[in-house]
Amino acid sequence: MKIYFDTLKKDESNQNHLTSNGNNDYWLIAPGAPIKKKCIEMKLDLSELTDVNETGIYFVDVRNDPQWWAGVLTNDGVPHTHILHCLTEEIRKLAKEKKIRIVINADREGGPMVTQHWDCFLTTHTAMVELGLPKDSVLILQGNKKVEHQYRRWLKAKGVDRLYDVMYSNHFGNIFGDDKLPTAPVIKYAMANPASKDYNSLNRVYRPQRGAHLYRLMKDGVLDKGIVSGNEIILRNVETEMLVGDYSDIDKEFPRFIDGDWSKINAANNTMLTFIRIVCFQSLQKLCFWKTLHSSRKRYSNPSQWDIHSYCLPAKEL
Repeated sequence: MKIYFDTLKKDESNQNHLTSNGNNDYWLIAPGAPIKKKCIEMKLDLSELTDVNETGIYFVDVRNDPQWWAGVLTNDGVPHTHILHCLTEEIRKLAKEKKIRIVINADREGGPMVTQHWDCFLTTHTAMVELGLPKDSVLILQGNKKVEHQYRRWLKAKGVDRLYDVMYSNHFGNIFGDDKLPTAPVIKYAMANPASKDYNSLNRVYRPQRGAHLYRLMKDGVLDKGIVSGNEIILRNVETEMLVGDYSDIDKEFPRFIDGDWSKINAANNTMLTFIRIVCFQSLQKLCFWKTLHSSRKRYSNPSQWDIHSYCLPAKEL
């Protein structure tokens, strides 16, 4: 089976017009052709679409978690269209003729396909029906270990026939620079380091949920167990009070600075570039996480809907 690309130029991804190199509002495709480069490194035989003489696969290297490319978001400032609708007519035509199989490569991330807010399985199914794509013409590779089980469960619950396939795939070897996963969970290395802290919580501008979060760290006696900053504190914020009640004694510990005193200089001016990474450690038995409201996501008008507590759930419930 052949592997097809729009062009064999090393740095151009398939559907390059949907990357940051294109003239578009949202970057749906990862720039720089990472899959193509890996295929070249593996010395695989690559072909251009101008020479489709046998059945092959066509990689669509999407960015971000499923909600970004699956057409489920409705708020401003985000894409609203499924990636399948954004592909060129030529690609959809070849898929309809069963000359290529579209592989949506989403294994950089492992976010859920289905939540209480969206259903990416459904929007993918609907997009295939609307576009007239035949069964098995689409394969989704995703970084969620349970995605295959979840898809089978979804099909049974919805009572619909399977149109596409999903498969777990792990891209995270590239994060460690040597294309290999650690021989032990990375948290073990931190646990062996006497200087390591239990957690990081870095907060610059004030938000109601951040104030509540910092207050609970202080009141629960775990503030000094982590690396914590709270550069800006606003007292008597009604929304914070709805979450944790009277928090007026937060000024005993905050503001707390790591990257500069905001009363003297905006901490954003202390560095030329800031990296924000989100890391999830999952065991076979339990997944522990802090569940917070991301400021760039949909905001709830009722602050009581914000959940700022720490959870520990059996993996089977996820």
